[in-house]
Amino acid sequence: MKQLARYSRIVLLAIIATLFVALTPGAASACSCMPVTTQEMVDQAHTVFVGEEIARTEYRGNDQWASVAVTFQVAEAYKGVVSDQMTVITGMGGGDCGVSQMSGLVGITIQNTEEPSIDICGSVHDAGAVAALLDPVDIVSATPGPSSSPTDSSSNGLALTLVVAGAAAIVAGIGVAAMRRRRDDWQDGWSSEG
Repeated sequence: MKQLARYSRIVLLAIIATLFVALTPGAASACSCMPVTTQEMVDQAHTVFVGEEIARTEYRGNDQWASVAVTFQVAEAYKGVVSDQMTVITGMGGGDCGVSQMSGLVGITIQNTEEPSIDICGSVHDAGAVAALLDPVDIVSATPGPSSSPTDSSSNGLALTLVVAGAAAIVAGIGVAAMRRRRDDWQDGWSSEG
């Protein structure tokens, strides 16, 4: 009986741990950056501009991870197709390389034009440093931005949570059935000896 109680506690702890992992929101990640210069980032960038942050909204792109859509009022364009306002995506911060709120003019370099994004690993620069490296280009009238519009909710996150919770329940059920069978086998063996 003591062994059965021990197995029951182990299965219960496994169920609780599985549900905790399944129901904890967000992705575990850590940000790690290689040192880069403004010159290197400008050379590699598809889009470069100097602007001031004017808005931030929660954003869920195609990967469904929570992000932030940051809109800049462009003061000067230096490379690529740049409109008077540019919206880019960044992480939420706290380990995902997301850029926290900015004040004043900053230089922005964008590597990916399909879904423009910035991070703390070299996307944000001193406005003067960018201006010293490039000559201005014309600002266009179209507003490039994220491939899908910012939203506040996602049903895919709930669906994934439900699938993981269902799988955990199935595993728990198999564990309980195996324990009962062992208990029954043990009791049958004990009663036949007596």
